[in-house]
Amino acid sequence: MERPKLRKVERHALEREHERLLVLRDPFGLVEPVALAAELAPVLDLMDGKHSLAQIRQSLLLKGVLDVPLDALGQLSDDFAERGLLDDDHFRTMWVERHERFRSEPMRRPAFAGVLYPSEPTQLRAMLERAAPEPRRRIDADTCLLAAVCPHQPFDIAGSVLDPTLRGLPHPESLDVIVVLATDHQAGLTPFVVTDKVFATPIGTCESDSAFIAALERRVSWVRREEIRHANAHSVELAVVVLQHVFGASCPPIIPVLCGQTALSAGESNAGDEFVAALESLLEDRSVLWLVMAELSHTGPAYGHPSQSRAAIRKTRERDRELVDAILQGGSERFLRTALASQGQSLASGTATIHALLRCLPVDARAHLAAYQHAPVPGHVPGWVGMLGLHFFAP
Repeated sequence: MERPKLRKVERHALEREHERLLVLRDPFGLVEPVALAAELAPVLDLMDGKHSLAQIRQSLLLKGVLDVPLDALGQLSDDFAERGLLDDDHFRTMWVERHERFRSEPMRRPAFAGVLYPSEPTQLRAMLERAAPEPRRRIDADTCLLAAVCPHQPFDIAGSVLDPTLRGLPHPESLDVIVVLATDHQAGLTPFVVTDKVFATPIGTCESDSAFIAALERRVSWVRREEIRHANAHSVELAVVVLQHVFGASCPPIIPVLCGQTALSAGESNAGDEFVAALESLLEDRSVLWLVMAELSHTGPAYGHPSQSRAAIRKTRERDRELVDAILQGGSERFLRTALASQGQSLASGTATIHALLRCLPVDARAHLAAYQHAPVPGHVPGWVGMLGLHFFAP
């Protein structure tokens, strides 16, 4: 391309055998991860659709950053285009074909079995038993629990938060539906995305409430427009595994909802308001449990941020606590104001998801902190995550 435009892809720093690399990951899962020399990061920054290859080379030279031959830049651009990493007609054709294929499949098969958790059922059940022991004893027929907020980390990391949070759950026979409201880490255009697929896991399946979702789509026409985002959404997948662990074959139907950051800035169209209003209206006479997969701080190189000092880590924990206090004491607007007042820190990962939940729950619902842990994430690249466990009870 004469003026190549790199798509919104995730960038992860990686050191391998004393070599510094930059790994590009496609959040839609259309393209395999690509690793390139970390020194090429300034080239990627200039692939914005505004600069020609010659201008990119000239800009790098003037800044004294890199001297990359023009033919090498052209080869890199051609390689990105062929893979589908550029925002061009080739990528759009790939996206349409993949989206239509996903829409036509009745089942959403697990994408992270064998990656984030074991694909072998016996091993998975053993891991879940360690994270949240005795699932049947977690059900309380007399509970007034409306919602539970859990982390979407691998179960061996999140167990310390999952265990106290997944307690006092309603009996499945008392529920009409479970709304799975999960954080979407992809760069989508619509604030919320649902799907009506059957969700498969190594230990069972969860049916979506297809009739409800059809009614929701009649009111909110765009709600399945980017349904492909569900194909690689690990937050919903982990939620379904948790539901299978706790409820098994008795699990009520689910309404799987991905919540993206654009829910915080839907613009003049008020798309977020439209969705929340439709969801509230359709759920009005139903017995509902909200299972929310959301986290607070995501920091460190594992999330594309600089390394943190001990003082910075302590400040991040304090920031998480401010957000928790806003939830416990305020409600949706106070939480959002606190979250957007970043104080120089990045926006909490689950801001849009938690805000959506607070808007949907009764204003006088009682919030209770079940657990919080600020923990290192797995892998060779350092990073920290603020894992949150919350309960909301009927007034």
